[in-house]
Amino acid sequence: MEQIMMLRFGDNPVDYEIPDGYEIRECRDNNKEDCNGWLKACETLFETIEGGRWSEEKFISDMINDPDCTAKNIFLICRKSDGAIAGTATAKDGEKPSLHMVGVNKEFMGQGLAYPICAAAVNRMIENGDHRIMLLTDEFRIPAIKTYLKMGFRPWYYLDDMQERWRGVFKDLGFNPDDYFAYDKTSFRKVKI
Repeated sequence: MEQIMMLRFGDNPVDYEIPDGYEIRECRDNNKEDCNGWLKACETLFETIEGGRWSEEKFISDMINDPDCTAKNIFLICRKSDGAIAGTATAKDGEKPSLHMVGVNKEFMGQGLAYPICAAAVNRMIENGDHRIMLLTDEFRIPAIKTYLKMGFRPWYYLDDMQERWRGVFKDLGFNPDDYFAYDKTSFRKVKI
């Protein structure tokens, strides 16, 4: 089944605060420690990504060496005391700018780290002049979807079954869909959920 998509329009940066004891930095090119921390942060994603678990080689070829990603667009949120990588988000540039490969290490979940790391990536794309940013996610990633909605992302009905699927997501969120809008697949006009 195709993943659901979300869009964010505009050039307003996302306001965020980094929780005490953490810092956000760019990934270091060809750094084994950063690679291993990124792989650990993305473990929960690998279950749904085609091809399953990633290797260091795949990280280098598909992220570091991808001209739309590169190390400078891979953000890491790290614990200051020991440098442990708690989470990651990528500002994927190119023809279709997107918030890409968002993950938080299981050990660090529930500490409010996803929002600031995603905001750092979104703000990088805005700085680069990208004012239409997309993302792909899965319907069961309810905490992630809640974060994306808070950042201004909205559902995108890019397939015929999307409206019904999004109604289910909003029910799972406990949100009133009447408080939100979505983009329809043909014209990016706002439509009611």
